[in-house]
Amino acid sequence: MSVRERNITSEKSYRRAEDDELYQSRAENKIEIAKTLKLAGAIALLSKAEIAKMGFSEEMLAAIVTARKIVVRTDAYSRHLSYMCKIMRSDGLEPIQAAYDKITNKYNQATVELAKLEIVRDELIAGGDTAITALIETYPNADRQKLRLLIRQVNKEIKAEKPLKAAKPSKEIFKHLREIAGL
Repeated sequence: MSVRERNITSEKSYRRAEDDELYQSRAENKIEIAKTLKLAGAIALLSKAEIAKMGFSEEMLAAIVTARKIVVRTDAYSRHLSYMCKIMRSDGLEPIQAAYDKITNKYNQATVELAKLEIVRDELIAGGDTAITALIETYPNADRQKLRLLIRQVNKEIKAEKPLKAAKPSKEIFKHLREIAGL
């Protein structure tokens, strides 16, 4: 095979690789590996309670325990993080990343969820039975009678011109919404 034939062959294989949808360049591979290593290092620093919430496999839990015993910034630590990355890739990176994001952003996420529940509470008070029916479609474990009773009490207090935020039934509605939403 001449030099010219080799060049043509290598150009064709290069073009085929570029056209392939699953093709990933070396640079992209390195970036992905660096992100995975960073995630493994961050997971090794989480508390035991946070790790328990993530639902890791037994192999990953053992690797995390071992990582905590190794001194950070040593060659052994970096090799062990690589091993953790291997386990994470076999278990699936997306669920691990999602669980980590949920734990690290728990305060922001909880605030957003509570704000959504406040909006639902206000819609329940304004909408009455139709809003309750829509809520029960979303949360089947909601107590229709309790919500109706509390909404009637809130409406009585609105007619009496009491402040809505300080109204006890309004707080009870919010508490019930938190219970059924699991917050």
